[in-house]
Amino acid sequence: MANETVTDRSQQPPGPRPAGAGPAPIARRRNPAVRAADTVGRSFVRDMIVFFSVPVRDLRTRRLMAIPGTIVCVALIGLLWVIQSFRPGGLAFVQHVAGVRQGEPLWEVLLQLPLSMFAPAPQLPAWGAMTQVLVAFGISECWLGWRKMLAIAMLTSAVTSMAARGMVYASNWLHIGTPQIDNFQVDTGPSVAVVALLIYLALRLRTYWVVALTAVSMGGEAAILPNLAGREHGRSSGRRPASSDWL
Repeated sequence: MANETVTDRSQQPPGPRPAGAGPAPIARRRNPAVRAADTVGRSFVRDMIVFFSVPVRDLRTRRLMAIPGTIVCVALIGLLWVIQSFRPGGLAFVQHVAGVRQGEPLWEVLLQLPLSMFAPAPQLPAWGAMTQVLVAFGISECWLGWRKMLAIAMLTSAVTSMAARGMVYASNWLHIGTPQIDNFQVDTGPSVAVVALLIYLALRLRTYWVVALTAVSMGGEAAILPNLAGREHGRSSGRRPASSDWL
């Protein structure tokens, strides 16, 4: 039987095209705008996949047992909201134990800080606060664990509250900073902790699309609602939590 020889044309050096092979294909160059849009889209999808990969995996395998700390925080917000609904006694109780006002003595503010993060915010319905905490705290707990998640949330909430107090002092003594009416506004709610956790986790994972979306949303809130809460949210999104240096 005659031996058949198979020629691998991919190994042959380039040369003139054989007769009758037709015209050479023309390489099509993509529009620069299309290339830029494709690059942006790919980076966005990549950031979303990285950011949500661990939470999706943990929730599939362990269900709600993957986020016990988050469930407790959501339940605490719901409990304080129910107590607050019994007016006037319930509202007075919640305001007394968790209603931070910058015009109050410092020792009283420090005692109220731990629960102020879970008390309903004046301009945010309870279901909105519970949804924020369920999403942001849940994602952070899957990545960081409940201890580190709560430590960052509590520390950032305390730091921003003290920063707001500093702005009030600056307004009283130097006539700059925040309006004096902020002395009497109730400073409660989990929004500052939500922003800080998302920014910290996104910077740690280098998912800069999440950083950008969070910062833009908080900047928009500060522009639409130029009150104490809006300024605190902007401050929390403009700095990495101090706890990131050692946690």
